[in-house]
Amino acid sequence: MSCTEREKLFGYAQRLLEPREEHEVRAHLESCPTCRAAAEEYRKVDTLLEEWTPLEPSPSFDARVREAVEPSGASRSLLGLFGFPGLRWMAPALVTVLVVVAFVAVLHVRHGRRAAHAPAQASSMPAAPDAPSAPPTETMGGEEEVKLYQNLFMLEDYDLLAEFDLLSELPKGETKVDN
Repeated sequence: MSCTEREKLFGYAQRLLEPREEHEVRAHLESCPTCRAAAEEYRKVDTLLEEWTPLEPSPSFDARVREAVEPSGASRSLLGLFGFPGLRWMAPALVTVLVVVAFVAVLHVRHGRRAAHAPAQASSMPAAPDAPSAPPTETMGGEEEVKLYQNLFMLEDYDLLAEFDLLSELPKGETKVDN
């Protein structure tokens, strides 16, 4: 043990160390007066904390706290905010109604914009004659798809090299220099 391992001193004073560690700390304390004094201080603090008992509040303490916390009789009136009775419970209801109205207004505005743009776009486009539909996309066979997945690492390497600026800046056509 060295003097920088103070937590071992605390563990030694509290008897929390394993026997091997306790033996190391005891050997160090015999040769180091500074650590010996610190361990003695830890023991004194531990002794004082064991003797300490918390104070019990007086029996009337609870009643005095409740009296101080409870509002006075004048502020307990049934009148709510601004003198209107029952406004306290109406405030959450009013907020809920305002949120619903705002939500409906946003939906109405969005739907109105879509409806206003849809006829204008439809009338500006000429009617297309019966055009053939797009050719159906070909689906790959199972073997072709397996080959794609087998060569996937090559594509990843290609992407890495394609974006590697250092390779694109190499001079072309010069001869290599031997090391």
